[in-house]
Amino acid sequence: MLSFLSGLPGKEQESARKIGAEVFSTLISSLQDRNNAVVFSDLSSTAPFWVDVNRLLKTPIACVGKVPGDWIADTDMIVNAWDPNSVIGNGCQHDSSFDGYVGRSSLCHDAHALACGMYAEGLLEEK
Repeated sequence: MLSFLSGLPGKEQESARKIGAEVFSTLISSLQDRNNAVVFSDLSSTAPFWVDVNRLLKTPIACVGKVPGDWIADTDMIVNAWDPNSVIGNGCQHDSSFDGYVGRSSLCHDAHALACGMYAEGLLEEK
């Protein structure tokens, strides 16, 4: 969330973070209502965004730690918003961020780069 909000002035960042927390809490509640376990990964379990989200939830979610971590199971679905200023996966193995970990641990980076190339060559249309 911080990457997306960093371009806003301070007061607007706070408003946007609260809106984001409402959207996330609605989605998380829906997943919890379907008996899906939901957790979050961050550098800190007390990151302001997640404090806001948990305040809105009937059943708060826990921080499992940072990525990579031994908490990741083969059956886990990892959701990431991505950095809008880079290719999915950032620097892959040369990047210690969440984006870099997902990029080097999946085919997301390769598929995104291929789609960008196809779009640039006119082989893929925007819809």
